[in-house]
Amino acid sequence: MSNPSRWSILFAAGLLALGAACTSSTPKAKPSPTPTSTAPVAELTAKQIMERALEAARTRGSFRIVSTLKFQGKTATFVNDVAAKRGKQDITIGVQHAEIRILKSVAYLRANRAALLNFLGFPASIADKMTDRWVRFEATDTGYADIAESVTLDSALNDIALSAPLAKTAARTVAGRRAIGITGKAIDDGSGTLYVALSADHLPIQETNKSKDGTGVITFSFWGETVSVSAPPKPIAFSSIAGSSGGTPA
Repeated sequence: MSNPSRWSILFAAGLLALGAACTSSTPKAKPSPTPTSTAPVAELTAKQIMERALEAARTRGSFRIVSTLKFQGKTATFVNDVAAKRGKQDITIGVQHAEIRILKSVAYLRANRAALLNFLGFPASIADKMTDRWVRFEATDTGYADIAESVTLDSALNDIALSAPLAKTAARTVAGRRAIGITGKAIDDGSGTLYVALSADHLPIQETNKSKDGTGVITFSFWGETVSVSAPPKPIAFSSIAGSSGGTPA
């Protein structure tokens, strides 16, 4: 399922960033510590700090992401609870609302008609059959990849990684913690800053994004806590709704 409506929102906030890439090399006379070094995080290169933060997040195994995006006079809020092979997401954009659950490589979606049409980009004929009902998407179904994006740990971490050129900012207090910022490039010619804790855990604290279309603030919390996800009762198979059309947006 092509999803221009949904991804234009995410692109505007820089959430779908490219994978972390190399920064400029450090002077040969003083090699930089490796990401596994015990050196203080402020002594590492921007790339190494990014890698350390992503690895620290991955090691915790689960976390919550709250994203607030502002674009074209609208505000979108995404709340994601992610773990290795499961996760859930709640999306609100004005009157549009959608819920997503991922469990055992199956995606479950429930959304109102406004979200199905505008955010998710389904044609009216399909949206009418899905409105306010739990719909099950198998991994082979059209649209599964779009719906599951950012709702499990690895995809969420891929989204917050920034690409070169990377640089460090001065230390500052973010959400009550001392942090160092890593600036980099996000997709759609956007830019982002990932703030990483200076304390021993080196976890991501917050990321801010800006593009020509809007801005976003992403906050991380609930590290290592259990993400409880259950299959909704009596979901409808998407294949039975889409039929031969595949549910492709008009």
